[in-house]
Amino acid sequence: MLAFNFWRSTLPHDVKIPAVEGVNVTQAQRDLRSAGLHVEVLPRRQFSETVPEDHVVTLDPPVGRLVKEGRTVKVVVSAGSAFTKVPEVRELPEGMARERIREAELRIATEEYVVHKTIPLNRVIAVTPAPGAKVKRGSAVHLKISQGAEVQEDLSISELRSSVLTVELPDDADIESAEVRIDVTDDEGMRTIMQEQRHPGETVIETVQGVGAMTVEVFFADRLILTRKL
Repeated sequence: MLAFNFWRSTLPHDVKIPAVEGVNVTQAQRDLRSAGLHVEVLPRRQFSETVPEDHVVTLDPPVGRLVKEGRTVKVVVSAGSAFTKVPEVRELPEGMARERIREAELRIATEEYVVHKTIPLNRVIAVTPAPGAKVKRGSAVHLKISQGAEVQEDLSISELRSSVLTVELPDDADIESAEVRIDVTDDEGMRTIMQEQRHPGETVIETVQGVGAMTVEVFFADRLILTRKL
């Protein structure tokens, strides 16, 4: 009988999964370990409109379940809201505007350069959707950028124009590398000026030249990621 009781005393005890949903993930891990449980924080986070970023959304096994001491509990952490707001970038230099849009987890789909009497060269005239609009993270926005107040008169069809294009490729976790293609359409027609393999998240810098009005289209993994009108 003594041997049986000793054997029973060495078995794992039952413990209840503590109520850590909605708790900061660091504190939640401490509470779970204090209850005699192992913790696995899952790498893929889940958007939530009710649970703040870096706080626990769900557990597996769930809160309140009786499990054996030493059981591994899988923890899903919130990525925050699936939505963000379009930042105010009007009249900012285009480089600063791009940075604020990137920080808001949005992407620029088109950039249109137009003459403006009051907004200086290379500053943002407008952004669409409007600043403050609530949109899903990763959504596309459209920029209208000033070419300055001067209108080029009698632009000759033979006049060559040049612009430096800077594009940050989407950080697609499922792609190791893919083809980047840049197409230019101008008064002489359409042509491809770049076609090479690049990695997600890379920054591509390319000098674009054309005759007359130009439209530049950038493709990554056969997907149009940017249209710029010059």
